[in-house]
Amino acid sequence: MLGQARAAAERLNADLRPHQDLYWTGYVQDALKEYVEASCVYRAVRGEPLPAPSELGVAAAAFLNGLGETVGELRRYTLDLLRHDTEPATCEALLGTMDDVYSLLVTMDYPDALTSGLRRTTDSVRGIVERTRGDLTTALRQRALTEALERLETRLQPAAIGIEMGLRAVGEDLERRQHRSFGLDDALHRRCTEFPVAMWRHR
Repeated sequence: MLGQARAAAERLNADLRPHQDLYWTGYVQDALKEYVEASCVYRAVRGEPLPAPSELGVAAAAFLNGLGETVGELRRYTLDLLRHDTEPATCEALLGTMDDVYSLLVTMDYPDALTSGLRRTTDSVRGIVERTRGDLTTALRQRALTEALERLETRLQPAAIGIEMGLRAVGEDLERRQHRSFGLDDALHRRCTEFPVAMWRHR
């Protein structure tokens, strides 16, 4: 699908080259921005370097805004990976890419008329990156805690089995003692019952 999008972008650039008033309209630039976003997300999730504007054949403003919107998609992808217990290194690599994008965008201090509102996009990117960093940190800490508890459970399991066996032995011993006590009580009761009869016979 990216190949089809690239072909469509090339046709759009060629057809509108004589009509710059149409090329720079919002809907054309928005379409190119979506193409940039799709291309960057595809490269990022595959661990490949992000494309350059010249490689995609788009103007700087559309490229930078599309690059900024890539961060939102990478956040969603990162959260999906966390829910599926993906290796932390993959999530950290994606966060590193998001950081790199923000580090680039924050240096583009030009009027909004030239960058098509890039400053607002950059502010949004900063918030997304920080939230993702917090979510990733929390998830990694929770995973480390879970693994530590599992290791502790593994170490304590033999001790727990030993304690259980010891308690069971104590219970069985108490039960035997109780049975013996009942037997002594019965014998004593019989002796006490027979004692007056024996005394009466003796008289």
